[in-house]
Amino acid sequence: TNEPIPVEAIIRVGVRNDAAQTFQAAIVQRDGSETIIAIAVPMEAPKGDYDNVYIYIGDLANLGPAYHYPGTIKVHAHEGPALNPEIRNVRVERDVGPHFPSTTVYRLPLGVAVRRGDAFKIVATTNFPFKGPMSFRMWCANHPQMKFQATFKWTSNAGFDHLIEVTTDVAAPIGRYKDLRLAFSTGDVHSRVFEFSFPVYIVFNPYHKSELVYVQDTNLRKEYLEDERGIVYN
Repeated sequence: TNEPIPVEAIIRVGVRNDAAQTFQAAIVQRDGSETIIAIAVPMEAPKGDYDNVYIYIGDLANLGPAYHYPGTIKVHAHEGPALNPEIRNVRVERDVGPHFPSTTVYRLPLGVAVRRGDAFKIVATTNFPFKGPMSFRMWCANHPQMKFQATFKWTSNAGFDHLIEVTTDVAAPIGRYKDLRLAFSTGDVHSRVFEFSFPVYIVFNPYHKSELVYVQDTNLRKEYLEDERGIVYN
C-alpha cells in the first residue's frame, strides 16, 4: 500500500461475482507499507477457481476501495483437520508494565522477567484460524524439570491470535530460560512445536509467602520494593 495500514483496520476478502462467498482475513504482520494478510478459506466453500477476488480495507464506517487480487485462488476439496497447523509468532501481551516493583512482569530488551509463582500473558498467532477450545503446552528444552502452566484464555483477530496465560512454578530455579517451546492441540489437530525467539528470566518473588525473601510488612515492602526513592542511612 502507499501508506501503512492502521492497526484498527478491517480486512474483507470476497468474490465480486458471488456476494455470498467471503473469506476470513486478518493482518498477521506489518512492515511499513508492506502488510502480510492471512486469508482462510471456509470449509464449506465450493471447490473451484476464484479469479475475481477483491480485497477491501477500511473501518466500520467505510470499507474503502476494492483492490483486485491479480492471481487465482484455487479451492480443492479437503476433509479433516487443517494441514500443518503451526504457531507463526509469539509476543508478550502489551499490558505488561514498564516498572518491575509494581508489576508482575518486566519487559526487557531481549526477553521478559517474571517473579516465580506469578503469571504473564503471551499472544500466539497461528497460520490457520481456530475458534474452539485450545490446549497449549509450554516447556523448556534444556530444563525439563522447569514447569510452565499454559492456560488458553480467548481468541481474537478472526481466530488467528490466541491469548495464553503462563504461570511459573513457585519452586522454579532462579535463572534465564532461553530454549522455550510452545505447542497446541484442539480436537484431533496437533500443531508443530514453536521455538521462542526470546528468553524468560525467573527471579525471586518477595510477594509470595513461600519465598525466603518474602516481605510481609506493607510499609517495608513499599520502602524497599515499590518506592523509587530510598532512605540512605549513615
